[in-house]
Amino acid sequence: LTKAFEGRVYDPAHITNVHVMSNATITVQGDRGTGYSRYTVISRNDKGEPFVRHLGHYEDEYIREDGRWKFLSRVVRREMP
Repeated sequence: LTKAFEGRVYDPAHITNVHVMSNATITVQGDRGTGYSRYTVISRNDKGEPFVRHLGHYEDEYIREDGRWKFLSRVVRREMP
């Protein structure tokens, strides 16, 4: 991702999509964990007005290896367009 966004300048007038995560819950048991969070994707229409493109949630599993937490799996459940 660092290479993909390298050199880009933040310009709110030209943002076309925003990915918002919320309601994150993480449960840890030893070196394993599970997580649940909601997401909303907001885009601009042809007039530049924001609208909700879709919403859903993530179901995550984590593992700690060598003292660092990593994603073991992520399931994306799209609830709406």
